[in-house]
Amino acid sequence: MENNNLDRINFETQMNSYSSCLNEPIRWKFKALKLKHAADRLYNRSLDAFYNWEEFVNSEHNEYDLLEGDKVIDQDFYFTYDMELLMVYYLLIGFAFENLIKAHIIKNKVYLKKSKALKFPNILKDHDLVNLCKKAKLEISQKESTLLNNISEFVIWEGRYPIPINHVYKTPRKNEDGTWTYSAGLISNYSIQIDVNRLFNRFLSIYEEK
Repeated sequence: MENNNLDRINFETQMNSYSSCLNEPIRWKFKALKLKHAADRLYNRSLDAFYNWEEFVNSEHNEYDLLEGDKVIDQDFYFTYDMELLMVYYLLIGFAFENLIKAHIIKNKVYLKKSKALKFPNILKDHDLVNLCKKAKLEISQKESTLLNNISEFVIWEGRYPIPINHVYKTPRKNEDGTWTYSAGLISNYSIQIDVNRLFNRFLSIYEEK
C-alpha cells in the first residue's frame, strides 16, 4: 500500500513538473537565448575561418596557416571544417527561433488548456517556422517569410541529414505562397546574420511587451 502511495506521489510530482515546464513561456525564451548564443559563437568562428581562407587564396603563400584546431576537408579548394560551421549555425538558429516562437504561443495562451498529461501538445509539434508564426499570431513580411522558410530547412533536414526523408522536400522548390526555398549553398552567406538578428530581436521585443 505504501509503495502504491509513493508511486502515485512520484507520478504527480513528475506530471506537475512536466506541466510547469510546458506552460511557462520564460523557460522557452531562455532556451531560445542559449541556442542563439551558441549559434552566434559558431557563426563568429566560421566567419574567422572564411576570412582566413580568403586571405590565403588571395595571397602568394604556399602554406595554409589554419586557425587553431581547424582542419582542411577539401584539398582542392582548401575549405575547412570551421568554414562549414555556418551550416550548424543555421541549425541552431532555427532551434532558437523555434523555441522563441513557441514561447509566444504559450504566452498568448494559444495553447489554452494547461496540460496535466505527460504528453507534448500537438500545436507545438511543428518545425516549420512560418507556420509557427501563424500559430503565434506573429506578423512577418515576405522577405522574413523567405528567410524563415530557408532556416526551417536546416531544422527539418539540411542541418541534420545529407538528404530529406522525402524527395518533395528537396531544394530548390516553390512554396504554396509563391516563395522559393533554396538549398544550403544558396543562402550560405556571411551577411545573413544581420537579417536573422533583426527578426529575432523583434520577436523578443514583442514577447517582452506582452
